[in-house]
Amino acid sequence: MKISSAKFELSVPDYLKPVELFFKKTDGTKESIANLSGLAPSSDGKYNISYTFSGNALATLTSIDGGLSYGLESNELYLTLIVNYSEVFDETTLAIKGTVDTAGPVITYTLYEDKDMNGTKSGDEDEFEITVPFDNIKFNVEYKKDIN
Repeated sequence: MKISSAKFELSVPDYLKPVELFFKKTDGTKESIANLSGLAPSSDGKYNISYTFSGNALATLTSIDGGLSYGLESNELYLTLIVNYSEVFDETTLAIKGTVDTAGPVITYTLYEDKDMNGTKSGDEDEFEITVPFDNIKFNVEYKKDIN
């Protein structure tokens, strides 16, 4: 089995504006993979982030027990956000700190059976999709009011 692609999807409230998506490389440095500053909120009041990674750019698949089972190990993803004012912040102080609890991301992996072991999907190789949902994410946020 090989990874053909991995689609990352996350929705955040419109007062958490996504700016950039990064992932942690094996040497520990962060690499920018998507500039999200042009993203606009949808009609349901959320920023919907979607990015598709090719091949094993996001994760690696390791055969266990001679191909009877597989281990999936993913790189760490990071998201830079700008906190905008929202009525959910009900404090009257100049700096408002809080926690935003929102649904976690979903990653859909497209896998294929690499029968000829060449690392490229051919027409006769079966393809599978596996969706991995994540638990809720809690963002610790701080909003500083503009007093000008």
